Amino acid sequence: MYREELTIKRMVEEELSKICFGRKYLGFKYLTASIVIVYFDRDRLKNLNKDVYSIIAQKYNSKERSIKSAINRATEIMYYDCDEKVLKEFLGENKELKKPKTKEIIKRVIYYVEKKAK
Repeated sequence: MYREELTIKRMVEEELSKICFGRKYLGFKYLTASIVIVYFDRDRLKNLNKDVYSIIAQKYNSKERSIKSAINRATEIMYYDCDEKVLKEFLGENKELKKPKTKEIIKRVIYYVEKKAK
């Protein structure tokens, strides 16, 4: 399981980097960990605070709100740094571009990782 988890983690990092998530931000690390957790257990997507951020907070000796805040900050930076065309293509939307929510990013990254893994 550990080897598969590492492979998925690398694929997640690659997908996040495509949309300009900066690897230097804690939010990148936390979002990557969140996506890996949800990848292996989709039910956890229902309540990120309780079912995902709490696990990450324990792992990194932090608080759930700090995890969420760091992810939101990294997402905000990504939104302004990423080319609009690239982000629209990633999100698969033809409507007005808005900053994506964390769940939306998680779902899309998992979609691309699964597509690659086949």
